[in-house]
Formats: sequence, C-alpha cells, structure tokens
Amino acid sequence: MGGTVSDWIIEMQKRAFADATALHSEKLEDYRRLKESGLPTFEDLIISFPEFNEGNEALRNFLARYDSFVVRAIPGTKELPRRYKIGVKDFGECMQFLRENVRPEDGGKYSVFLTEFEPQTMSGAVISRGDEVLIEIARGNLDAFRTSQLKETCAVLTLGLNFNDAKASQ
Repeated sequence: MGGTVSDWIIEMQKRAFADATALHSEKLEDYRRLKESGLPTFEDLIISFPEFNEGNEALRNFLARYDSFVVRAIPGTKELPRRYKIGVKDFGECMQFLRENVRPEDGGKYSVFLTEFEPQTMSGAVISRGDEVLIEIARGNLDAFRTSQLKETCAVLTLGLNFNDAKASQ
C-alpha cells in the first residue's frame, strides 16, 4: 500500500474496513471552487492524460513560462489513486512521473493537473486557545518549520480577542 491518503482510502474500501466515502473528494471540483472563490491560486493547466504530449501547444506554452511545476495525476474514479510530484522542471520529468504512476490501460481515466511551483520562503502556524490567537512565522520552508529547525528565526504574534466586546461594538 502507498503512503498517501488516496491510497489509504482505496485500501479501506477494498477491505471494507470502514465507510471511507466521506474521506474522498473530487480534487478537480475542489480546485474549481477554490478558483471561483477569488482566493489567490497558482497558474494552472488541466488536460486529459491522452492530451499530455509534446505536440500540445497549450502544454508547451505553459511549461515554457515557469521554471518548475507541481504535476498531479488525478483519476476520474475513486478506485484509482491520485499522485503528485513537486518541483518538476520540464516535459521529460513530467512524462517520467506519469509513466511511473499511471498504468497505460488507465491513462484515459486520468487528468493531468499542472500548477506553477514557487518554493516556500516563509512558513507559519496559527494556533487558537481560549481568547488568544498565536501566529508563529519563520523564514524557511514548512518542513523545516514543523521540525523546529527554524527556532532562531521565528517570531510569535499574540492577538487577544474578546468576542463579547466585539459584539457590543458592532
């Protein structure tokens, strides 16, 4: 069994371990809603697996605009796993990833979802407790942050919240 949530959900369903349907989400639909929300998103290109070839002009143009990408193989069925790779540099690396993760007979069931990739320079966490919100930020990537490798560069902001006063002043 693989190590992603997608793999775990599929395995739970195969073994009838538990009803895992609530854990599954339609990633392309989720992304569409995110874009429609007006929140910032990375530039993207979503095409069918069969359209992912060097002759695809939209794909060539997208790959030429950025230095690195996140490539995702998103199945149109719950029975197949989702896969992704961060920091892919070119068409060849994308194809290698797809060959390693999508069986040829399943290619028609997948979409390829590319987004530009921007390496993290800052990371942080928001923690709420009682009437306080703590915001811890640091220069560096999230993996280093969560493993406490950035302790020397952290700043913590504390916000005191009093919801009773906030309601009275509205």
